[in-house]
Amino acid sequence: MRIAIALTTCFVAQAQASPCAIVDTDPTLPGCDQLRISATHTLGASAAAGVIASEDAGGALLTTSARADVSYTLGLGDDADFYQVELAAGATARRLDGAAEAFGGSTRLRLRAGSVPPPADVRHLQRTNMSVFPLTFELEHEGELAALPALSARADVARSTYSSQHVELTTRALRFSAVGGNPSAADPANRVLSGVNIDIIPAWFAADLTMQEGTRIDGMGGGALLGVSGDARDADFHAIVGGFEQHGVTLPDGRQRAWLVAWLFRVQVQSPVTGTTYRIGWGILPDDFTLLGRVRDHRDDNIVELGLGDLRSAMIQYQRTPYLMMSGGAAIEDRVSAELVLGGPLHVATHAFVARTERATAILSSMVDWTAGVEADGSHRVHGVDVGLRAELGRSFYGAIDDGAPSPGFGARLGLSVSRAIARTYTR
Repeated sequence: MRIAIALTTCFVAQAQASPCAIVDTDPTLPGCDQLRISATHTLGASAAAGVIASEDAGGALLTTSARADVSYTLGLGDDADFYQVELAAGATARRLDGAAEAFGGSTRLRLRAGSVPPPADVRHLQRTNMSVFPLTFELEHEGELAALPALSARADVARSTYSSQHVELTTRALRFSAVGGNPSAADPANRVLSGVNIDIIPAWFAADLTMQEGTRIDGMGGGALLGVSGDARDADFHAIVGGFEQHGVTLPDGRQRAWLVAWLFRVQVQSPVTGTTYRIGWGILPDDFTLLGRVRDHRDDNIVELGLGDLRSAMIQYQRTPYLMMSGGAAIEDRVSAELVLGGPLHVATHAFVARTERATAILSSMVDWTAGVEADGSHRVHGVDVGLRAELGRSFYGAIDDGAPSPGFGARLGLSVSRAIARTYTR
Protein backbone atom coordinates (compact mmCIF):
# COMPACT_ATOMS: atom_id res chain seq x y z
CA MET A 1 0.00 0.00 0.00
CA ARG A 2 1.37 3.39 -0.98
CA ILE A 3 -0.16 6.49 0.59
CA ALA A 4 0.71 10.05 -0.43
CA ILE A 5 -0.57 12.64 2.06
CA ALA A 6 -1.06 15.96 0.33
CA LEU A 7 0.37 19.37 1.23
CA THR A 8 0.05 19.66 5.03
CA THR A 9 2.00 16.49 5.71
CA CYS A 10 4.41 17.38 2.94
CA PHE A 11 5.22 20.72 4.55
CA VAL A 12 5.92 19.04 7.90
CA ALA A 13 7.97 16.33 6.24
CA GLN A 14 10.08 18.87 4.36
CA ALA A 15 11.44 20.11 7.64
CA GLN A 16 12.70 16.54 8.15
CA ALA A 17 14.51 16.55 4.77
CA SER A 18 11.78 14.51 3.07
CA PRO A 19 9.56 16.19 0.45
CA CYS A 20 6.40 14.25 1.35
CA ALA A 21 5.15 11.48 3.58
CA ILE A 22 4.78 8.30 1.55
CA VAL A 23 4.63 4.73 2.75
CA ASP A 24 6.03 2.77 -0.22
CA THR A 25 6.06 -1.01 -0.59
CA ASP A 26 6.18 -1.03 -4.39
CA PRO A 27 9.79 -0.75 -5.68
CA THR A 28 8.63 -0.20 -9.28
CA LEU A 29 7.34 3.29 -8.47
CA PRO A 30 9.64 6.33 -8.08
CA GLY A 31 10.54 7.44 -4.59
CA CYS A 32 9.50 10.61 -2.85
CA ASP A 33 12.78 12.32 -3.73
CA GLN A 34 11.39 12.80 -7.25
CA LEU A 35 8.68 15.25 -6.17
CA ARG A 36 7.72 17.51 -9.06
CA ILE A 37 5.38 20.40 -9.81
CA SER A 38 3.53 20.56 -13.14
CA ALA A 39 1.32 23.21 -14.72
CA THR A 40 -1.19 23.01 -17.56
CA HIS A 41 -2.81 26.00 -19.29
CA THR A 42 -5.80 25.74 -21.61
CA LEU A 43 -7.26 28.58 -23.67
CA GLY A 44 -10.43 28.39 -25.74
CA ALA A 45 -12.69 30.75 -27.64
CA SER A 46 -15.77 30.53 -29.84
CA ALA A 47 -18.24 32.78 -31.62
CA ALA A 48 -21.82 31.98 -32.63
CA ALA A 49 -24.77 33.56 -34.34
CA GLY A 50 -28.29 32.23 -34.61
CA VAL A 51 -31.97 32.92 -35.11
CA ILE A 52 -34.80 31.62 -32.91
CA ALA A 53 -38.32 31.79 -34.33
CA SER A 54 -40.94 31.61 -31.56
CA GLU A 55 -44.52 30.91 -32.65
CA ASP A 56 -46.08 32.74 -29.72
CA ALA A 57 -43.48 35.33 -28.76
CA GLY A 58 -44.43 37.66 -31.58
CA GLY A 59 -41.72 36.93 -34.14
CA ALA A 60 -38.09 35.92 -34.48
CA LEU A 61 -35.31 36.35 -31.97
CA LEU A 62 -31.82 37.04 -33.31
CA THR A 63 -28.94 35.99 -31.04
CA THR A 64 -25.24 36.70 -31.41
CA SER A 65 -22.63 35.60 -28.89
CA ALA A 66 -18.92 35.29 -28.25
CA ARG A 67 -17.35 33.00 -25.67
CA ALA A 68 -13.91 32.64 -24.07
CA ASP A 69 -12.60 30.10 -21.55
CA VAL A 70 -9.31 29.67 -19.72
CA SER A 71 -8.11 27.07 -17.24
CA TYR A 72 -4.99 26.52 -15.16
CA THR A 73 -4.02 23.33 -13.33
CA LEU A 74 -1.15 23.07 -10.85
CA GLY A 75 -0.14 19.54 -9.92
CA LEU A 76 2.06 18.23 -7.12
CA GLY A 77 3.40 14.68 -7.21
CA ASP A 78 6.22 12.31 -8.10
CA ASP A 79 5.68 10.12 -11.17
CA ALA A 80 2.03 11.26 -11.13
CA ASP A 81 0.11 14.08 -9.46
CA PHE A 82 -1.35 13.26 -6.06
CA TYR A 83 -2.66 16.78 -5.34
CA GLN A 84 -4.00 19.37 -7.77
CA VAL A 85 -5.27 22.93 -7.73
CA GLU A 86 -7.45 23.76 -10.72
CA LEU A 87 -8.82 27.15 -11.70
CA ALA A 88 -11.18 27.52 -14.67
CA ALA A 89 -13.02 30.65 -15.78
CA GLY A 90 -15.13 31.64 -18.73
CA ALA A 91 -17.50 34.29 -20.02
CA THR A 92 -20.05 34.59 -22.82
CA ALA A 93 -21.36 37.87 -24.21
CA ARG A 94 -24.77 37.66 -25.85
CA ARG A 95 -27.07 40.06 -27.71
CA LEU A 96 -30.82 39.47 -28.17
CA ASP A 97 -32.83 41.34 -30.80
CA GLY A 98 -36.39 40.93 -31.95
CA ALA A 99 -39.09 39.45 -29.69
CA ALA A 100 -36.89 40.28 -26.67
CA GLU A 101 -34.18 42.93 -26.83
CA ALA A 102 -31.37 42.83 -24.31
CA PHE A 103 -27.62 42.60 -23.92
CA GLY A 104 -26.74 39.65 -21.71
CA GLY A 105 -24.21 36.98 -21.09
CA SER A 106 -22.95 34.41 -18.66
CA THR A 107 -19.92 33.90 -16.44
CA ARG A 108 -18.36 30.70 -15.12
CA LEU A 109 -15.78 30.14 -12.40
CA ARG A 110 -14.51 26.93 -10.82
CA LEU A 111 -11.80 26.49 -8.18
CA ARG A 112 -10.94 22.98 -7.10
CA ALA A 113 -8.24 21.71 -4.74
CA GLY A 114 -7.56 18.31 -3.24
CA SER A 115 -6.08 14.89 -3.77
CA VAL A 116 -6.70 13.20 -7.13
CA PRO A 117 -6.83 9.51 -8.08
CA PRO A 118 -3.64 8.03 -9.52
CA PRO A 119 -3.54 7.31 -13.26
CA ALA A 120 -5.70 4.38 -14.36
CA ASP A 121 -2.79 1.94 -14.57
CA VAL A 122 -2.25 -1.44 -12.92
CA ARG A 123 0.99 -0.09 -11.42
CA HIS A 124 -1.08 2.24 -9.23
CA LEU A 125 -3.65 -0.22 -7.88
CA GLN A 126 -1.88 -0.28 -4.50
CA ARG A 127 -1.63 3.49 -4.21
CA THR A 128 -3.99 5.81 -2.31
CA ASN A 129 -3.77 9.62 -2.08
CA MET A 130 -5.36 11.56 0.77
CA SER A 131 -6.29 15.18 1.57
CA VAL A 132 -7.99 16.72 4.61
CA PHE A 133 -10.20 19.73 5.33
CA PRO A 134 -9.74 22.60 4.52
CA LEU A 135 -7.36 21.59 1.72
CA THR A 136 -10.00 19.68 -0.21
CA PHE A 137 -12.91 21.61 -1.73
CA GLU A 138 -14.72 22.68 -4.93
CA LEU A 139 -16.05 26.20 -5.36
CA GLU A 140 -18.25 27.02 -8.37
CA HIS A 141 -20.00 30.14 -9.62
CA GLU A 142 -22.33 30.61 -12.57
CA GLY A 143 -23.94 33.89 -13.55
CA GLU A 144 -26.58 34.72 -16.16
CA LEU A 145 -27.62 38.13 -17.48
CA ALA A 146 -30.75 38.49 -19.64
CA ALA A 147 -31.41 34.76 -19.83
CA LEU A 148 -34.63 33.28 -21.22
CA PRO A 149 -36.54 30.50 -19.41
CA ALA A 150 -36.62 27.19 -21.27
CA LEU A 151 -39.87 25.58 -22.38
CA SER A 152 -39.20 22.75 -19.91
CA ALA A 153 -38.56 25.04 -16.90
CA ARG A 154 -40.60 25.01 -13.68
CA ALA A 155 -42.90 27.94 -12.85
CA ASP A 156 -40.57 29.96 -10.64
CA VAL A 157 -39.87 33.09 -12.77
CA ALA A 158 -41.97 35.40 -14.96
CA ARG A 159 -42.20 34.96 -18.72
CA SER A 160 -39.42 37.38 -19.56
CA THR A 161 -35.65 37.68 -19.38
CA TYR A 162 -34.05 37.31 -15.96
CA SER A 163 -30.62 37.38 -14.32
CA SER A 164 -29.25 34.88 -11.84
CA GLN A 165 -26.22 34.10 -9.72
CA HIS A 166 -25.36 30.61 -8.47
CA VAL A 167 -22.61 29.87 -5.93
CA GLU A 168 -21.85 26.38 -4.62
CA LEU A 169 -19.21 25.11 -2.20
CA THR A 170 -18.47 21.42 -1.58
CA THR A 171 -15.98 20.05 0.93
CA ARG A 172 -15.44 17.12 3.26
CA ALA A 173 -13.55 16.17 6.40
CA LEU A 174 -11.32 13.63 4.64
CA ARG A 175 -10.89 12.39 1.07
CA PHE A 176 -9.20 9.20 -0.13
CA SER A 177 -8.37 9.01 -3.85
CA ALA A 178 -7.49 5.72 -5.52
CA VAL A 179 -7.82 3.82 -8.78
CA GLY A 180 -10.16 0.84 -9.02
CA GLY A 181 -11.35 -1.72 -11.49
CA ASN A 182 -10.96 -5.35 -12.44
CA PRO A 183 -7.75 -5.75 -14.50
CA SER A 184 -8.02 -9.58 -14.43
CA ALA A 185 -11.56 -9.76 -15.87
CA ALA A 186 -12.00 -12.28 -18.69
CA ASP A 187 -13.94 -9.79 -20.80
CA PRO A 188 -11.64 -6.93 -21.96
CA ALA A 189 -14.59 -4.53 -21.74
CA ASN A 190 -14.69 -5.12 -17.96
CA ARG A 191 -10.97 -4.45 -17.42
CA VAL A 192 -11.44 -0.69 -17.47
CA LEU A 193 -9.74 1.08 -14.56
CA SER A 194 -11.12 4.35 -13.24
CA GLY A 195 -10.37 6.85 -10.51
CA VAL A 196 -12.55 6.97 -7.40
CA ASN A 197 -12.78 9.34 -4.43
CA ILE A 198 -14.15 8.29 -1.04
CA ASP A 199 -15.29 11.22 1.12
CA ILE A 200 -15.77 11.06 4.88
CA ILE A 201 -18.51 13.45 6.08
CA PRO A 202 -18.99 15.49 2.88
CA ALA A 203 -20.83 18.82 3.10
CA TRP A 204 -22.19 21.21 0.48
CA PHE A 205 -23.74 24.68 0.41
CA ALA A 206 -25.44 26.57 -2.40
CA ALA A 207 -27.10 29.93 -2.97
CA ASP A 208 -29.16 31.05 -5.97
CA LEU A 209 -30.15 34.66 -6.56
CA THR A 210 -32.75 35.29 -9.26
CA MET A 211 -33.26 38.94 -10.28
CA GLN A 212 -36.49 39.82 -12.08
CA GLU A 213 -38.39 42.83 -10.68
CA GLY A 214 -37.01 41.93 -7.28
CA THR A 215 -34.62 39.31 -5.96
CA ARG A 216 -35.51 35.76 -5.02
CA ILE A 217 -32.97 33.95 -2.84
CA ASP A 218 -32.81 30.14 -2.74
CA GLY A 219 -30.39 28.70 -0.20
CA MET A 220 -29.41 25.13 0.57
CA GLY A 221 -27.00 23.40 2.93
CA GLY A 222 -26.45 19.68 3.32
CA GLY A 223 -24.18 16.90 4.42
CA ALA A 224 -23.82 13.13 4.55
CA LEU A 225 -22.01 10.39 6.39
CA LEU A 226 -20.25 9.05 3.30
CA GLY A 227 -19.71 10.14 -0.28
CA VAL A 228 -18.22 8.40 -3.33
CA SER A 229 -17.35 10.10 -6.61
CA GLY A 230 -15.26 9.44 -9.66
CA ASP A 231 -15.16 8.68 -13.34
CA ALA A 232 -16.73 5.48 -14.68
CA ARG A 233 -16.38 4.94 -18.43
CA ASP A 234 -15.96 8.70 -18.98
CA ALA A 235 -19.13 9.50 -16.98
CA ASP A 236 -18.82 11.56 -13.80
CA PHE A 237 -20.73 10.05 -10.88
CA HIS A 238 -21.39 11.07 -7.29
CA ALA A 239 -23.16 9.16 -4.52
CA ILE A 240 -24.04 9.86 -0.89
CA VAL A 241 -25.38 7.70 1.93
CA GLY A 242 -27.21 9.01 4.98
CA GLY A 243 -27.52 12.67 3.98
CA PHE A 244 -29.78 15.67 4.40
CA GLU A 245 -30.47 19.02 2.73
CA GLN A 246 -31.96 22.09 4.40
CA HIS A 247 -33.69 24.36 1.87
CA GLY A 248 -34.79 27.95 2.36
CA VAL A 249 -36.41 30.51 0.04
CA THR A 250 -36.85 34.27 0.48
CA LEU A 251 -39.25 35.79 -2.06
CA PRO A 252 -38.97 39.38 -3.38
CA ASP A 253 -41.83 40.48 -1.10
CA GLY A 254 -39.98 39.20 1.99
CA ARG A 255 -41.95 36.00 2.53
CA GLN A 256 -39.85 33.02 3.59
CA ARG A 257 -40.24 29.26 3.51
CA ALA A 258 -37.94 26.45 4.63
CA TRP A 259 -38.04 22.66 4.44
CA LEU A 260 -35.78 19.70 5.09
CA VAL A 261 -35.11 16.62 2.93
CA ALA A 262 -33.45 13.56 4.49
CA TRP A 263 -31.73 11.40 1.87
CA LEU A 264 -31.34 7.71 2.61
CA PHE A 265 -29.17 7.48 -0.49
CA ARG A 266 -28.63 9.42 -3.70
CA VAL A 267 -26.60 8.66 -6.83
CA GLN A 268 -26.14 11.06 -9.73
CA VAL A 269 -24.35 10.42 -13.02
CA GLN A 270 -23.66 12.89 -15.81
CA SER A 271 -23.93 11.82 -19.43
CA PRO A 272 -20.57 12.30 -21.20
CA VAL A 273 -22.42 13.03 -24.47
CA THR A 274 -25.14 15.55 -23.54
CA GLY A 275 -24.10 16.67 -20.03
CA THR A 276 -27.54 15.79 -18.63
CA THR A 277 -27.52 14.63 -14.98
CA TYR A 278 -29.47 11.49 -14.07
CA ARG A 279 -30.22 10.48 -10.49
CA ILE A 280 -31.33 7.53 -8.40
CA GLY A 281 -32.35 8.40 -4.87
CA TRP A 282 -34.89 8.16 -2.07
CA GLY A 283 -35.54 11.08 0.24
CA ILE A 284 -38.07 11.89 2.94
CA LEU A 285 -39.74 15.21 3.81
CA PRO A 286 -39.84 14.91 7.62
CA ASP A 287 -41.21 18.41 8.21
CA ASP A 288 -44.49 19.87 6.98
CA PHE A 289 -44.16 20.78 3.31
CA THR A 290 -47.94 20.65 2.96
CA LEU A 291 -49.60 22.01 -0.14
CA LEU A 292 -51.91 24.01 2.17
CA GLY A 293 -54.79 23.29 -0.20
CA ARG A 294 -55.29 19.71 0.96
CA VAL A 295 -54.49 17.39 3.85
CA ARG A 296 -50.95 16.04 3.86
CA ASP A 297 -50.70 12.36 2.87
CA HIS A 298 -48.08 9.77 1.90
CA ARG A 299 -47.48 11.47 -1.46
CA ASP A 300 -45.90 14.42 0.34
CA ASP A 301 -43.53 12.29 2.43
CA ASN A 302 -41.32 10.72 -0.23
CA ILE A 303 -38.93 12.27 -2.73
CA VAL A 304 -38.03 9.73 -5.41
CA GLU A 305 -35.54 9.90 -8.28
CA LEU A 306 -34.99 7.05 -10.72
CA GLY A 307 -32.89 7.15 -13.89
CA LEU A 308 -32.29 4.14 -16.15
CA GLY A 309 -30.67 3.46 -19.51
CA ASP A 310 -27.43 3.93 -21.45
CA LEU A 311 -25.73 7.25 -20.74
CA ARG A 312 -24.37 7.45 -24.28
CA SER A 313 -27.52 6.71 -26.26
CA ALA A 314 -30.86 6.50 -24.39
CA MET A 315 -32.00 7.37 -20.87
CA ILE A 316 -35.28 7.81 -19.02
CA GLN A 317 -35.76 9.43 -15.61
CA TYR A 318 -38.51 10.04 -13.07
CA GLN A 319 -38.16 12.81 -10.45
CA ARG A 320 -40.44 14.06 -7.67
CA THR A 321 -39.39 17.55 -6.53
CA PRO A 322 -40.84 20.04 -4.02
CA TYR A 323 -40.35 23.73 -4.81
CA LEU A 324 -41.82 27.20 -4.36
CA MET A 325 -43.50 28.80 -7.37
CA MET A 326 -43.08 32.42 -8.43
CA SER A 327 -46.30 33.22 -6.52
CA GLY A 328 -44.84 31.80 -3.31
CA GLY A 329 -47.16 28.82 -3.25
CA ALA A 330 -45.87 25.35 -2.47
CA ALA A 331 -45.79 22.90 -5.37
CA ILE A 332 -44.71 19.32 -5.94
CA GLU A 333 -43.67 18.29 -9.44
CA ASP A 334 -43.67 14.74 -10.81
CA ARG A 335 -41.60 14.69 -13.99
CA VAL A 336 -40.69 11.96 -16.47
CA SER A 337 -37.97 12.87 -18.97
CA ALA A 338 -36.26 10.89 -21.71
CA GLU A 339 -33.23 11.40 -23.93
CA LEU A 340 -32.20 9.73 -27.18
CA VAL A 341 -28.86 10.37 -28.91
CA LEU A 342 -28.01 9.37 -32.48
CA GLY A 343 -24.36 9.65 -33.47
CA GLY A 344 -22.69 9.80 -36.84
CA PRO A 345 -21.83 12.72 -39.14
CA LEU A 346 -25.14 14.33 -38.17
CA HIS A 347 -25.33 14.31 -34.38
CA VAL A 348 -28.94 14.41 -33.11
CA ALA A 349 -30.04 14.59 -29.48
CA THR A 350 -33.74 14.42 -28.63
CA HIS A 351 -35.18 15.30 -25.22
CA ALA A 352 -38.78 14.84 -24.11
CA PHE A 353 -40.60 15.46 -20.82
CA VAL A 354 -44.00 15.14 -19.18
CA ALA A 355 -44.60 16.96 -15.88
CA ARG A 356 -47.48 17.02 -13.39
CA THR A 357 -47.38 20.02 -11.03
CA GLU A 358 -49.72 20.08 -8.03
CA ARG A 359 -50.06 23.48 -6.39
CA ALA A 360 -52.20 25.05 -3.69
CA THR A 361 -55.05 27.35 -4.74
CA ALA A 362 -57.34 27.73 -1.71
CA ILE A 363 -58.29 26.13 1.58
CA LEU A 364 -58.75 22.37 1.09
CA SER A 365 -58.26 22.77 -2.64
CA SER A 366 -55.34 22.21 -5.00
CA MET A 367 -54.84 22.41 -8.74
CA VAL A 368 -52.88 20.20 -11.11
CA ASP A 369 -51.09 21.59 -14.19
CA TRP A 370 -49.81 19.29 -16.93
CA THR A 371 -46.92 20.30 -19.18
CA ALA A 372 -45.09 18.28 -21.82
CA GLY A 373 -42.71 18.91 -24.66
CA VAL A 374 -40.05 17.63 -27.00
CA GLU A 375 -36.76 19.18 -28.07
CA ALA A 376 -34.48 18.04 -30.90
CA ASP A 377 -30.92 19.28 -31.43
CA GLY A 378 -29.01 18.46 -34.59
CA SER A 379 -25.44 19.50 -35.36
CA HIS A 380 -22.93 18.95 -38.13
CA ARG A 381 -19.35 20.16 -38.54
CA VAL A 382 -18.33 21.54 -41.89
CA HIS A 383 -14.64 22.54 -42.28
CA GLY A 384 -14.34 23.34 -38.56
CA VAL A 385 -17.63 25.25 -38.41
CA ASP A 386 -20.49 23.81 -36.34
CA VAL A 387 -23.97 24.24 -37.81
CA GLY A 388 -26.80 23.48 -35.39
CA LEU A 389 -30.58 23.29 -35.65
CA ARG A 390 -32.90 23.18 -32.62
CA ALA A 391 -36.66 22.63 -32.57
CA GLU A 392 -38.84 22.81 -29.44
CA LEU A 393 -42.57 22.48 -29.03
CA GLY A 394 -45.06 21.55 -26.34
CA ARG A 395 -47.31 22.75 -23.53
CA SER A 396 -45.17 24.91 -21.26
CA PHE A 397 -45.32 27.52 -18.51
CA TYR A 398 -43.18 29.65 -20.85
CA GLY A 399 -44.90 29.29 -24.21
CA ALA A 400 -44.84 33.08 -24.60
CA ILE A 401 -42.28 35.72 -23.64
CA ASP A 402 -44.75 38.45 -22.61
CA ASP A 403 -43.67 39.54 -19.09
CA GLY A 404 -46.65 37.70 -17.59
CA ALA A 405 -46.84 35.16 -14.77
CA PRO A 406 -46.09 31.57 -15.81
CA SER A 407 -49.18 29.71 -16.98
CA PRO A 408 -49.54 26.60 -19.14
CA GLY A 409 -49.89 27.18 -22.88
CA PHE A 410 -48.61 25.94 -26.22
CA GLY A 411 -45.22 27.12 -27.38
CA ALA A 412 -42.85 26.35 -30.25
CA ARG A 413 -39.33 27.53 -31.00
CA LEU A 414 -37.05 26.89 -33.96
CA GLY A 415 -33.42 27.92 -33.86
CA LEU A 416 -30.46 27.89 -36.27
CA SER A 417 -26.90 28.54 -35.09
CA VAL A 418 -23.46 28.73 -36.66
CA SER A 419 -20.35 28.67 -34.47
CA ARG A 420 -16.58 28.27 -34.68
CA ALA A 421 -14.35 27.28 -31.76
CA ILE A 422 -10.60 27.16 -31.21
CA ALA A 423 -8.64 25.74 -28.27
CA ARG A 424 -4.99 25.63 -27.21
CA THR A 425 -3.33 23.64 -24.43
CA TYR A 426 0.11 24.33 -22.95
CA THR A 427 1.91 22.07 -20.48
CA ARG A 428 5.16 22.54 -18.69
